[in-house]
Amino acid sequence: MDSIRVQLDVPLSTNPVTKNGAIVWPTAIDARVDHLLSLVAQSYRTDRRELVAAIVFSAPSEAAELGQLLQTYRNATTRDALQHLLADAGNATVVELPKHKPGPRPRLAG
Repeated sequence: MDSIRVQLDVPLSTNPVTKNGAIVWPTAIDARVDHLLSLVAQSYRTDRRELVAAIVFSAPSEAAELGQLLQTYRNATTRDALQHLLADAGNATVVELPKHKPGPRPRLAG
């Protein structure tokens, strides 16, 4: 079995040993990541990769807490994920989301 050497005392945010985390998730979650990034980019220079990594790093390590997060996600509607877009939508049942080309998105400056 092959292995990867990872230096333990290197700051996690700058560790050169990386893995492409190609994730398939609902478009509404992707739009939520964009929204969260726009909020934090007002004060911090960052990108989607770093923001999602910070969220994963900060997730609880207890099975029960993770299970609760999973249940909350499973019970959520698309509307729940897109609240930031729905302030002016009234009782709409459909919303149009921007379509992004594959690849890195422009970095938001903070």
